[in-house]
Amino acid sequence: MIDRLADVRSKHIGNKTYIWQYCVVLEDAIIGKNCNINSHVFIEGDVVIADNVTVKSGVQLWNGLRLEDNVFIGPNVTFTNDKFPRSKQYPHSFLRTFIKENASIGANSTILCGLTIGENALIGAGSVVTKNIPGNTLWYGNPAIFKGYVCDCGEKLTNHPHCLACGTTKIYGKNITLRLIELSDLNFIFNMRQNKNKTKYLSDISEDIQVQKKWIEAYKDREKEAKEYYFIIESKQKEELGLVRIYDLQKDSFSWGSWLIKDDAPNNTGIESVLQIYEFAFYRLSYCKSHFEVRKDNLKVNAFHLRFGAVKTGEDNLNFYYEYTKTKYEKIREKYKRYLS
Repeated sequence: MIDRLADVRSKHIGNKTYIWQYCVVLEDAIIGKNCNINSHVFIEGDVVIADNVTVKSGVQLWNGLRLEDNVFIGPNVTFTNDKFPRSKQYPHSFLRTFIKENASIGANSTILCGLTIGENALIGAGSVVTKNIPGNTLWYGNPAIFKGYVCDCGEKLTNHPHCLACGTTKIYGKNITLRLIELSDLNFIFNMRQNKNKTKYLSDISEDIQVQKKWIEAYKDREKEAKEYYFIIESKQKEELGLVRIYDLQKDSFSWGSWLIKDDAPNNTGIESVLQIYEFAFYRLSYCKSHFEVRKDNLKVNAFHLRFGAVKTGEDNLNFYYEYTKTKYEKIREKYKRYLS
């Protein structure tokens, strides 16, 4: 539906899209289906709007802007497309600004050009965004600063393992996401655990996939009782990259392990998965320390934990035992902040 008081010159408008009074849409602009373009919106020609997008009143969408599916743009949000504007002087090409799928931008925010606002990100009202925003993060202020993580459903995540709105448990990193395993992950888990080169420092499992299935079913019961969390490490494109587990949850301490990364995973996957485990356990589960063991002959992993600041607390014929505190983590966190949102 295009209101008779709107000036729409583009022919690229999807089905069930509403364009209300006093809107101007220039030729070559692309608007997908089932969008809602509220009154007093101006859209230039080199703008691409995907499906199910909402643009509230008083917004101008300038050349170079790309809005992906399910984006929400609040009233009077201001976009830019030229870092060094002068009247009647135009750049060779306008910078591209990307608002990724399911992101929401609050009323009266200003978005500088050439940036990317990640999937499911939430920008609070009145913010000035001056840098790229990672997915599933909450930012607000002038300039906008990181204020926490948000679930895919839009709820801010608190010091609780699950989203209090939808019950989902995910850990959102800069380039990876950790999500709880499901029975549908059986083949991936089984194949990873059958890789002898990867699991030579882990406990053996049965070669019968049905035994692994029963283990996952029993694990899901332990998960419901908040006794254990077993995660798939996946890319933002949902490619499975590895496994990691939190278990032996005590009053003030947790253990983690079963840490397996695919050979062809991006180089950052290992360090980011470690950081996200500590972020989740220390800040969302509110633990103050971690305890874990590593096989003595696993030289690489022992060296990593010592370099990361873990303290050796004991040993037996097979393992070294370690403790790692939240205080230690917070000291080394600054060194690795480039891997965090």
